[in-house]
Amino acid sequence: KDAEEAAAKAKDERKEALRRFKLDQEIDPSVKELQAKIEKRHNQRLAELHRKQQQGRLDQEARKDRMEFGRREADKILEGIHEQRLSEIRLRSQQLQHDIEQRQKRSEAIREQELRRQQADEELQQQHRQK
Repeated sequence: KDAEEAAAKAKDERKEALRRFKLDQEIDPSVKELQAKIEKRHNQRLAELHRKQQQGRLDQEARKDRMEFGRREADKILEGIHEQRLSEIRLRSQQLQHDIEQRQKRSEAIREQELRRQQADEELQQQHRQK
């Protein structure tokens, strides 16, 4: 049954195509010319629309590329700033460590000097007692 319906439908389509073909043969040449112009204009518009879509995509990709480039440049700048700060922190840390070592040496020197002074005082007191 489906096959019969499909065959009948195909037959109707062939009849319609034949009817259109006969009509096309009967159409005035000026109408055919007008149809050709309309179709040509339609195709031109489609081509222009396609070109604009392509250009839009290219523009969008270019903007995306510029944004990505800008992002990478910003990352490089931030990385440079980060490295500079780390370098400054390391340098400051070294300076502080050096200062701490110098203070420890001075404290040690003061302790030794105080110890020698105490020993000298004790020796003087012993000498004074012996006299």
